[in-house]
Amino acid sequence: MRGSCFLALSLCVLVGCSGTLEGGDPEASDAGDVETSVDAAPPPAVTACEGKPDGDDCASDGKSLVHCKGGVATTEICTGGCAELGVGTDKCLSNALEPCFDDADGDYCGAAIGGDAGKLYHCKDKKTASTDACPSGCWDSPGPGGDKCLSDAVEPCFNDADGAYCGDSIGGDANKVYHCKGKKTESTETCTDGCQHNPPGVADTCAGALSCGNVQWWNSSINYGPYMSSGWWDTDIYALTGTKIQLRHASRLDKHGVYGWGWMPEFTDQVTGRRFRYLHLRPSDQYTTTVGKVYPAGTVVGLSGGDTADTGKPTYSTGAHLCVQTLDAYRDVFPAGKDPCK
Repeated sequence: MRGSCFLALSLCVLVGCSGTLEGGDPEASDAGDVETSVDAAPPPAVTACEGKPDGDDCASDGKSLVHCKGGVATTEICTGGCAELGVGTDKCLSNALEPCFDDADGDYCGAAIGGDAGKLYHCKDKKTASTDACPSGCWDSPGPGGDKCLSDAVEPCFNDADGAYCGDSIGGDANKVYHCKGKKTESTETCTDGCQHNPPGVADTCAGALSCGNVQWWNSSINYGPYMSSGWWDTDIYALTGTKIQLRHASRLDKHGVYGWGWMPEFTDQVTGRRFRYLHLRPSDQYTTTVGKVYPAGTVVGLSGGDTADTGKPTYSTGAHLCVQTLDAYRDVFPAGKDPCK
């Protein structure tokens, strides 16, 4: 039987045996086992571009772009994310590709977010939901997401020359004067008595209101004149000393000064465009002194004099009165008639 045992042992060596040979010692069998192993060869490396045509595709993380060329891959990090546009045509997100890609939900002028300057972009979830054409331009709001296509309702001054306009003539608030500069509203004035629409070329002003308690001096009797004096028509009007002299219409102060005949402010009427000035006013009571400012109708300019040395007596005046000088005939500039008052 020796031959049989040798054959069995040989087979165990070739194919591996578990347990022991019949009738054998388990301890002896373990000691005699022979272990064999063969390491498997690793599979060949597969690159991101293997088997793909040249092109650019977003990586699975959505944050990088893989460029394939000739089977070789290079990776570009997309700080704003990667846009899947089709096999081989993907791109890193940018304003040029998607103006809304890094903006919160809202409405934005194209120029502000890298898009078409003539459009308003409606952004939703980092994408352009829709756009509006802005034929008159786009208005940038102070805060993000509130831009609008330009219109009178958005910016009353957007298509107006520099100047002052009643709001209702340019699409704004009818009770305000809009001061326009560079196609934008530089400032506004609220008009408690409404806005006065003046002739073309003359700035609009708050209407103001004449005070019924103040003399409408243009209806007072004329003491002397009119007569021409140094290019001005000089008209002396009856007025008690200390009379409050009010503006008939909104008027711009062009200049003023104190002379031998008293304080003399010079104005341009914003309704008629005519120039005029007052003489013999008290130097101590100058109420309108800001050159270039338009004072509303009813504004008290100062107090009449003519009966004191500092208002021209006796060299330029013989007593209390108001002198009004005009470049055009007095009654052309100040026609008689009672004006509404409060």
